[in-house]
Amino acid sequence: MRHQFRWTTINIAQRLVLVEGLTHHHRQALSPFYFTPLTGPISAIPDDVKGIELLPGVAWGKPGLDFLLRTEFIVPTSWSDDESIALFLPLGIAGDFSHPEALIFIDGEPVASCDRHHQEIILDPRWCDGREHLDNGDPTRRNVT
Repeated sequence: MRHQFRWTTINIAQRLVLVEGLTHHHRQALSPFYFTPLTGPISAIPDDVKGIELLPGVAWGKPGLDFLLRTEFIVPTSWSDDESIALFLPLGIAGDFSHPEALIFIDGEPVASCDRHHQEIILDPRWCDGREHLDNGDPTRRNVT
């Protein structure tokens, strides 16, 4: 009732217009992630290690677990006009301790890290070329498609 006197609906509508310009305009689901638990240090991941397919929203880890997640992505060339293109990687549960943490590799190159506080990875324009790129965690292998 008091909201009508303070014009809350008008204020909210103005804020929505302001925020709309700051949101992502294009969205595309990532390919499924494949999970492989790791038992010790590794220098390279063999190509034949595929892992177990993870379903979105399903718990898959445990505390102290070292792991490898693999997926692929393609950024359509029509998106390259946007100022920034990001991968959204929602690891962890809001309110939990700041784990899991993950190092992100794209085509074998270390790019960034992510955790529950840092879930967006801004992509370099070279990965916005309409070609398949791998988050493969293997610094010895490059994608040559």
